[in-house]
Amino acid sequence: MGIRGIPGIIAASIGLAALLSTSGCAAQPAAPEPSVSATPAEAAAEGLVSGPALAEAEQRLRTTLYLMGMDQPDIGAVARDLVTARELEAGTIELIGVEEGEGQGDGAELGAVQLRVLPLASSAEQVAVCFSVTYNRYRDTGSEQIACDAGALRIEPPVNTSTVLVVPADATEAAIAVLDALPVSPPAAAEIAAALDAAVTQPSGELEAAYPADVVVEGDSIGVAFGRTDDCALIARVDGVAQPVHVASISLQEGELGCFGSTAITTPPRTH
Repeated sequence: MGIRGIPGIIAASIGLAALLSTSGCAAQPAAPEPSVSATPAEAAAEGLVSGPALAEAEQRLRTTLYLMGMDQPDIGAVARDLVTARELEAGTIELIGVEEGEGQGDGAELGAVQLRVLPLASSAEQVAVCFSVTYNRYRDTGSEQIACDAGALRIEPPVNTSTVLVVPADATEAAIAVLDALPVSPPAAAEIAAALDAAVTQPSGELEAAYPADVVVEGDSIGVAFGRTDDCALIARVDGVAQPVHVASISLQEGELGCFGSTAITTPPRTH
């Protein structure tokens, strides 16, 4: 290789290193946007904070956001997750606002939460700093300082009103009774599923609903499943005998057999 080719290689290496240093291997929380004010006087005129107090608040906010979970269905779920963070539980960071977004889809904005970072006893400046943090489904997408409203009160996150699916308590017993009553040549899977859904006891918990039965018919064999991954009831009728089916929990995970009617009739039945 000639000497003239070395500068190009060095430049490419520098560019690659810069790309790797900025992209990273995983999505990181977005750092709060720096204040748009050029001077402390301008920041104060806008009701904003600058200097060491802002730097400390930003660092504490970044730490809190970094520890939060991802993959949330809505901004209410984000807020409910945030209030379990150490500083919010301790009351040194407060939730003061929740704004619903209008976006749809995985990358769309869920909305924003407003947080007030209170000074610690050890803080050099005893001043609160407020931020608005926007989120999509997977992470926070940006943070900016906002003026703290003196009348803003700490609020509780929105109550979760989502329906929670659960496996009926009598799923196995009800399914065995239904399967035993079917003829040797079973009807269509949809008909069996309807009979199963009508036979199980509906959960009584607030906002709870029973998982619908997943049914597979292969010849004279019938496989039934209620639930998903970590909570799954499997029942099969093979050779005219209906009984529960037990599989290793790892087999129920995504990418494996899963909690489906097909799993019940492709797995050798075990009663323990």
